[in-house]
Amino acid sequence: MRILVIEDNPGDARLVQETLKEGPGDYTLEIAERLKAGLDLLNSREFDVVMLDLNLPDSHGLETLTSIQKGFPKMPIVLHTSIDDEELAVQATRQCAEDYLVKGQADNKLLRRTLLNSIERKHMRDELAEIKESLERKVKERTFELTTAYEELWLQSRLLDMAADAISIRNSDHIIIYTNQAASRIYGYSREEFLGMKMKSLVEPNEAKHFEERVKTVIAEGKLSLESLHIRKDGSIFPVELTTSIVKQQQGDYYVTVARDITARRKTDAEKQALAKRLFEVQEQERRTIARELHDETGQHLTLIKLMLDRSFKATPEKAAPMLSEAAKEVAAVIQQVRNMSLDLRPGMLDDLGLVPALVWLFERVEKQSGLKVNFEHKVIEDMFPAEVNTAAYRIVQEAITNIIRYAGVSEASVRLNADNKKLLIEIEDKGFGFDMGKMAVGTSTGISAMRERAQLLDGKLDVESAPGQGTRITVELPVNSIEEVFEVKK
Repeated sequence: MRILVIEDNPGDARLVQETLKEGPGDYTLEIAERLKAGLDLLNSREFDVVMLDLNLPDSHGLETLTSIQKGFPKMPIVLHTSIDDEELAVQATRQCAEDYLVKGQADNKLLRRTLLNSIERKHMRDELAEIKESLERKVKERTFELTTAYEELWLQSRLLDMAADAISIRNSDHIIIYTNQAASRIYGYSREEFLGMKMKSLVEPNEAKHFEERVKTVIAEGKLSLESLHIRKDGSIFPVELTTSIVKQQQGDYYVTVARDITARRKTDAEKQALAKRLFEVQEQERRTIARELHDETGQHLTLIKLMLDRSFKATPEKAAPMLSEAAKEVAAVIQQVRNMSLDLRPGMLDDLGLVPALVWLFERVEKQSGLKVNFEHKVIEDMFPAEVNTAAYRIVQEAITNIIRYAGVSEASVRLNADNKKLLIEIEDKGFGFDMGKMAVGTSTGISAMRERAQLLDGKLDVESAPGQGTRITVELPVNSIEEVFEVKK
């Protein structure tokens, strides 16, 4: 045991040395009479313990202890004090001294035990301090890791909440343990209500019969995509597109399901099927109309011409001349009839000159045939639209004018065309009888459905405003190429 005694009284220092000699054990002892001398020895040599007198010529009281402890924090210190300073020694042990001995009152056994216990206690205290420091460091590191993980989970949760589809996570027992905000919006349950629910309870009963079979497929293939029927909180059944994946972890398997509400898509598909059926019916109706006109009118004219020609072949030249003149008139009528049929099917100027000239021609023809005057206003550049837009716009206007002639009971109507670089706007208005919009909703023969279908084929829309005695206004919006693009193509 290596002992440093810092004591300015030689007699007290000598007493310590003699007391140590009385007992067994190896030790070395150095004596310093000043604090500075003691610090120099501590800097130059190794010691196991310091016996310190607080009152020295160059230091006094607790400052003496602080000087040693500050320079050598791991050094065990036993105070060597007089009876008069015992209270100060007790105060010092509460700070950093390990123990204290009263001068002249310690035998060999007490002295050795105090020194050894102080060394051991100091080592234990230092080890505990190191352990505490290590634990605090680990706690700090773990706290940082948990904070980082929490922030990452929070960010991931926020990202999942931004998704439009319902996302749910369930454990190996298929109990839901997480849902995003979209799940609450689509199904109607709050997040708290979702937790603990069985995934199977969200599935329509007939579809639920296949739940276990589909889980086996997910386990075998890792992923499964299909369309199914699910149930909302209010009991309504709706179609969903599901993608389920399995995530294998040490603590068990987890299933992640992304559910997309495809109600709108199913409705759109149904509307497309109805539109295709409607277009087929319209085509068949047009074919029947053309066939009837060819049979009833053109066919009769051609039969009459044939009869006139047959009779003229058998008659004398004098009698044949009037017959041929009548046949020529019939041929002219057939030619005009075929021309009218061609114009009704599709006027050639729609392709050659564009939408505006074709509408001008249509309105002039309508006025001659029916007496309806159409006031036409337009603020568009001629021939600026794609062919499919020209066709749809022309047919919609033609159908609307036909409806006005049949049902409105007016002698005037107005048509307005406006366009920008995104859409063509058409307004068709009359001040006629009008009609009940509620009756139109359940189906009428006004051709409005056909006009709306033509607009929808181009991703456009058609709105109708009407009431009995207040006339009718039809507004059509059709998407078009930008004017700049059209000009660029023409260049």
